Amino acid sequence: MNLVKRHVSLGASKVANGVLRNYLRNKESSYYKEGNIFEELAFKYSFPQWMIKLFYEQYGIHLCEKILFGLNQRPDITVRVNSTKGDYEDVFNRLEENGYQIEEGYVCPEAIRIVRGKSIEENPLFKEGVITVQDESAMLVAPAMEIEENMTILDLCSAPGGKTTHAGELLNNTGEVLAFDIYEHKLNLIGENIKRLGLTNIGLSLLDATNYEESLKEKGHRVLIDVPCSGLGIIRKKPEIKYNKNMKELQEIVKIQREIMTNAARYVKEKGVLLYSTCTLNKGENEDNIKWFLKQHPEFKVEPLFFGKVDNIIYHEEGYVTVLPNTYMDGFFIAKIRRTK
Repeated sequence: MNLVKRHVSLGASKVANGVLRNYLRNKESSYYKEGNIFEELAFKYSFPQWMIKLFYEQYGIHLCEKILFGLNQRPDITVRVNSTKGDYEDVFNRLEENGYQIEEGYVCPEAIRIVRGKSIEENPLFKEGVITVQDESAMLVAPAMEIEENMTILDLCSAPGGKTTHAGELLNNTGEVLAFDIYEHKLNLIGENIKRLGLTNIGLSLLDATNYEESLKEKGHRVLIDVPCSGLGIIRKKPEIKYNKNMKELQEIVKIQREIMTNAARYVKEKGVLLYSTCTLNKGENEDNIKWFLKQHPEFKVEPLFFGKVDNIIYHEEGYVTVLPNTYMDGFFIAKIRRTK
């Protein structure tokens, strides 16, 4: 009660008090129908039944419950070491000297987990651009493209910019990253991060990725499309998604994703790579889109990815990867697609 009063309001604390007292008076009551797995899981994990049914139908009961459990975990803060400005071991030691309790990343070699410590954005290492905040799932994306120095990278849906700047770092400030977004204010925020990180090989431009841009035809050695999605993999960070999404929206966004995929395919150089990623676990936006794309574009093929043997990463026989949410990582999907001719 005191927490609600302190962080919300006196009125909210009275409502919470009423709810808790009602629960205590009816502790022995059943809140779901015995034998109804969807009602039981909805009560146990506090998820809407339509979403539970979606995960159940797509993943089966075991992985469905693993997903629900993972999406209820408190997310870690993870930072990525900027390889153009600092050495991992040196940065790790400096963070410890600054009083942070930290651990090595769960799967990414450039990741450091902040277990305990003051605001990381107030740390000199952050202000100097030596580190930047990014979830480990998102950290997998840029390295999956197998970036080499002096390449041209296109990032068609670049906000909030973590993958854009990671690509710039992997290029070691050579080549160019052409980053696009539909919203100018988001590009301005990316620009601030680019400046802080000391990257000089990234250009920012307005672009609606659903519209074809002729000047980008066969421009990219690597083309990244981290497409707009339902966000079902990041509910542990944005719990409101449970309540402001519905099946109709999930179906409608697929059209936008496929428009972006169609345009992006035309921007890839021969032998180049198209990298498709989302932060959702809905197979309609993930596996189904890749299967559709390959039917439309037989000149592309999926290449297998491997990030290490951990129990929350599913390596599909088709080559793409699903990351299940846990304490360390968001739910994610990544597919590396090579243009063969």
